[in-house]
Amino acid sequence: MKTATLALAAAMSLAAGTAFAQPDTRTPMSEEAGRVVLRYSELDLSREDGARTLIGRIELAARVVCGGEPSPLSLGEAHRFRSCVTEATSRSITRVGSPLVTAIYRHDAQRQLLARR
Repeated sequence: MKTATLALAAAMSLAAGTAFAQPDTRTPMSEEAGRVVLRYSELDLSREDGARTLIGRIELAARVVCGGEPSPLSLGEAHRFRSCVTEATSRSITRVGSPLVTAIYRHDAQRQLLARR
């Protein structure tokens, strides 16, 4: 079965999972705050729709594991949250090892970065 493990090095709390994001309790956490195992065996990662679906799942799981969206009034927490989500998503995309998933993620991330400027 194809799975991706979302591991976070940031000191964030592990939140409740969703239907496709469940805490992985089989491995010790050491310095990592949490792990989520995403199963994606039903996705065809050689097709854009399958790749985008997995990216969306990874991004959602990262938001959950990183503690959820903080108050916009807490700039420090908002920055830590965004950094946590970006790092966790990027690591997970790399671990999947799909050239198409990686290419789409990088293209979309670059476009979002340029839009912020």
